[in-house]
Amino acid sequence: MLADPVRHLDRFLQAQAAGFAALRQAAPDLPGGSVLPQVLDVLQADCAARGLAVPRLAAPHRLDPLAAEYIATGSRLGTEVLRRRLTEAGHAPLPRSFTATQAPAEWRALCTLLDGIDPASPRAARICADARRAFQIFALAAQAPPAASPPRQAPPRPAQTRKDLLLG
Repeated sequence: MLADPVRHLDRFLQAQAAGFAALRQAAPDLPGGSVLPQVLDVLQADCAARGLAVPRLAAPHRLDPLAAEYIATGSRLGTEVLRRRLTEAGHAPLPRSFTATQAPAEWRALCTLLDGIDPASPRAARICADARRAFQIFALAAQAPPAASPPRQAPPRPAQTRKDLLLG
């Protein structure tokens, strides 16, 4: 993606949407104000707008919600690099997932939550392990074969007769 962002954009969007869908499934109990549902919604909308099907991944097991939020919030901050590359390559318009607002306030709030956890506690160890597992979900998503694009529907034909109007 970094080497040729325009060429790999569709595949990147598919992998991100698949990864975040699996992540959302693995972390159903997100903290209040979570950005993960927003990130997923925007990626799914981008894929739909481009006619891209999203591969389905099964989440390996339940993840700590703070690990999932760490990945989602960090991804919004990290998207800035890719946005610049796409802009420099002359790609327009950018998908919404690249124009969504940055999340510095959400990042600070997440860091405050994480700072409140004893680094030597079992919870801290679980969050770290689950964050690594979350990154593995995205590695699997990037390696998954692209899903078949949904078939394009023919535009509805205009009703010709009263019978057509009644039967649809």
